[in-house]
Amino acid sequence: MLAFVAAAPAVAQERSAIEELIGGAHRALNDLQYARADSIARSLLAMGSRATAQQRIEGLQLVAAALYPEERAAQRPDSARRYLEELVRATPDAEIPLAISWPGLDSMLTSVRATTFAVWATPAASYELEGADAEARIEVGAARPAWFRLTATAIGDGSSIVLDSAGPARSATLRIPALEDEHPALPWGQYRLQVLGVDSLTGEPMEIIYHATVETPPLLLHRIPAAPDSSQFLPVRAPRRPFANMAVGVALGAATALVVTSFGGSDAVSTTAGTGPAYGVAAGMTIGALVGAFVDRGRPLPDNIAHNAAVQAAFDERIRGLREENTRRRAEYRATITLAGGTP
Repeated sequence: MLAFVAAAPAVAQERSAIEELIGGAHRALNDLQYARADSIARSLLAMGSRATAQQRIEGLQLVAAALYPEERAAQRPDSARRYLEELVRATPDAEIPLAISWPGLDSMLTSVRATTFAVWATPAASYELEGADAEARIEVGAARPAWFRLTATAIGDGSSIVLDSAGPARSATLRIPALEDEHPALPWGQYRLQVLGVDSLTGEPMEIIYHATVETPPLLLHRIPAAPDSSQFLPVRAPRRPFANMAVGVALGAATALVVTSFGGSDAVSTTAGTGPAYGVAAGMTIGALVGAFVDRGRPLPDNIAHNAAVQAAFDERIRGLREENTRRRAEYRATITLAGGTP
C-alpha cells in the first residue's frame, strides 16, 4: 500500500507532464514556431508506453501539422507523410483536428490513407470466459481486404499456436476459445499474441502485438465408459448339449426301425406294405435330431436374464449421473485472458 501511495503522485505527475507537452506543442503551432512544435511532439512520441494510445495519436497529429504547415518554406512533406502513415496505422479514423489543420494537410492525409495498408484491432483489456464453450473475440479491420491470423507464442519455450484466421475481408472477428477438445486452447501462462494482417492485393504484412496473461485451469471431466463390465453379466441360456441330443435322436430312430423290422412280418400288427413309411418316420426322427442338435441354443435362464437387466439398468443410471456432472462442470468452467500493449 505504501508503494502504491508513493507511486500514485509520480504517475499523476507523468500524465500531467505529457499533457503539458501536448499543450506546449499546440501553443508553439499557434505562434507559428513549427520547429519547436515538432521537437515537443517528438518528445511526447519518445515516451513510448508511458503515453496512452490517444496521447500518441495526438503527438502524431501535432508532428504532421508542424512538418507540413501552410507556410511553404517550413514544409517538409516527406517527413510529414511518414508520420501520417503512422497515424493511419494507429487508428482507422485518422484525422487532423481542425484547429491545427489546413486543406493541404487534409489532402495529404487523404492520399496517405488511400495508399497505406493498415490493420487495426479492438480487443477488450480483459476477458472473463464463463463456460466451456465461451470464447474471447477480437474485432479486426484493415484499410483494404486482407487475410487475418491470430497467433499465440508462449513466452519462455517459444512454442506457437494459430488460434484463428479469417479473410480476405475489410473486417473480421478472431476468436480465442476457452477449450478445444476439452483442453484449454491456451494453457496457463504468458504469451505474445500477434494479430497479423496481410494485404490480399500486394501481400504486404502488418502485425499488432499484445502481451497476454492467460489463466485457464484444466477441465476435469468424468470418463464415460462405453459399456458395463462384461464380467458382471451371467449367461442367459443353459449350455448346449449337441452330442447328447444327437444320441437321443439316433436312438429313437433306431428303435423305431427295430420295431418295424421285428413286427413287420406279423399279420396281427401290420402288412408288409406299411414298413416303408415306418422306415421313413425313423429316418426323419434321426435327421431331425441331428439338425436340432446343431441349431439348439440352449434353454433360457430367467434368473440370469433378470440379473443382467438389473446390471444394465444400474450402468445406465450411473452413466446418466456422470453426464449430468460433466455438464455441470462444463457450465461452471471459468478462465481469464488479460491483454496489454497493442503496438504495430
